[in-house]
Amino acid sequence: MADSCGQGEGDACSGEASCAGGEGESAGAAEPVLSTTPTQQLVQLKLKPDEQQLVRVGLSAPVTLPSGDVVRGRVIEVGSVASEASKGAGEGAGGEGGESATIPVTLELEHTVAHLDQAPVSVELLKAVRRDVLAVTATALIATAGGGYAIEALEQGRRVPLPVRTGMFADGYVQVEGAGVQEGLTLLESE
Repeated sequence: MADSCGQGEGDACSGEASCAGGEGESAGAAEPVLSTTPTQQLVQLKLKPDEQQLVRVGLSAPVTLPSGDVVRGRVIEVGSVASEASKGAGEGAGGEGGESATIPVTLELEHTVAHLDQAPVSVELLKAVRRDVLAVTATALIATAGGGYAIEALEQGRRVPLPVRTGMFADGYVQVEGAGVQEGLTLLESE
């Protein structure tokens, strides 16, 4: 006589169910033998609707962990509907406190990171890119009396101020252009 665990003809149990009971007893409802959890680590991000153009599925972005280490993340989902953010504790009624709509974005970390459950992280998204520009360290800028900026170059042993127009700022550098500003200048940085 065959029992209900498939030792006779036919297969009464699959790999997802547990067989219980002895000869002639019914196995009852199938119960999982094995359960798995996803191995991917996800970062949930909420963007303002006007920032939605900064992300797209497949975009790679640096994610700074609480330890200061940086890992890469890849956008796997961008929400299409904005949801209202809930008010935080201690905020009054009447719209004070800045209730605002957000777009959910999900990134998957490229490498597994230990001890990251519910930890706050920072995600860096590029807003704009400028190519083939001259850039100087932001500390090389000198404020001028007219409300603009200048850089101080060393030419033939003399300090020469050069008025500049600034462009984009990023990572401690600033895009500059102006008369006499060219690649290869020796700049003096302000203290």
